Amino acid sequence: MWPWRKRDRGADSSYRAPDRQVANGLKLCQKGKLADALPLFEQAAAAYRTIGEEQTAPEDRAVAARRVANALRLVGRVRNDLGRYDEATAPGRDAVNLLGQLAPGQDAATIARDHPELAAEFAAAAEDLARSESNLLVVVAKQGLATDERATQALQAAHIALRFRESLVDHDDPTTWPPLASALLQAGHVELLLTQESAVPKITRATGILLAADDAPLKERAMQALQLAERVFSPQLIAAHPVAVDPRRALQQPTP
Repeated sequence: MWPWRKRDRGADSSYRAPDRQVANGLKLCQKGKLADALPLFEQAAAAYRTIGEEQTAPEDRAVAARRVANALRLVGRVRNDLGRYDEATAPGRDAVNLLGQLAPGQDAATIARDHPELAAEFAAAAEDLARSESNLLVVVAKQGLATDERATQALQAAHIALRFRESLVDHDDPTTWPPLASALLQAGHVELLLTQESAVPKITRATGILLAADDAPLKERAMQALQLAERVFSPQLIAAHPVAVDPRRALQQPTP
């Protein structure tokens, strides 16, 4: 459920049309019709932004900003899934920046404690952005156009997502474990692209966390990342960070 729908203000008639566009876009995505869903998300983001500009109360502007951010996140995600990586990063970055403006000066742990729904949105937006940034990094690297700035942007997004997922994880709630593992894998993937050894403990930790998870695609993603790490790094480094056989033990491992 979209977080704002839990609020009375979410029933405001001005939001009905863009809310319907988002809902229809999500249905199209479930059917694999990404190209048809994209304009719906783009139109919804523009409509939410217009509504937000008309609000005067800070609370109302915040509600609109969260809608804009989530619609922009969907725009970036769909463009990424369509292979339009160079067009996916801008809306994703806008989404992260918008959410950051709702809790200025607060760290991930504070936001997760006081506003867990906002923290979850922040984590999702940052992870989607990191995915787009890392895909674009691969493309530009093949073209010989990779820059330190591009690499830094991908790392920053991945680390933001990871900080929020770390803050949101509940060791007694297994449903919070896969999102943390996903963020670890995304950060590990970016670091792997940059041949940073810190990728290995992130990937092995994620693999351990997922041992008890019922998420075949995410488990497969972890195994692929681990196999790639084994090809990139020395056997000694891999052996120094074994996969924990107990997910709870993996949860307790520090993130480098």
